Amino acid sequence: IISWMIPFFFMQFITPPVSMSLHITNSNRIVMLLQFFGLVFRVGLVGLAGQYYGDFVVEIYAVSGFVFYAVYMIVILSILKKTV
Repeated sequence: IISWMIPFFFMQFITPPVSMSLHITNSNRIVMLLQFFGLVFRVGLVGLAGQYYGDFVVEIYAVSGFVFYAVYMIVILSILKKTV
């Protein structure tokens, strides 16, 4: 389980400090949309995993967390690239 969670924890560790730059650039609406996307994406995938792939819920949780934070970081960097 830990080996599946390490990439997710890494992205979770580096993304939130950088995400504060979205507040500085006054992109609060984008932050809200990203958080809503993360909620729907992660809860949806874990719900589907629990329904159909009960043995892989932890793995799908870890992968969905990594994907969410990777998308979050890509959006942050693209917004910063436009504003700088």
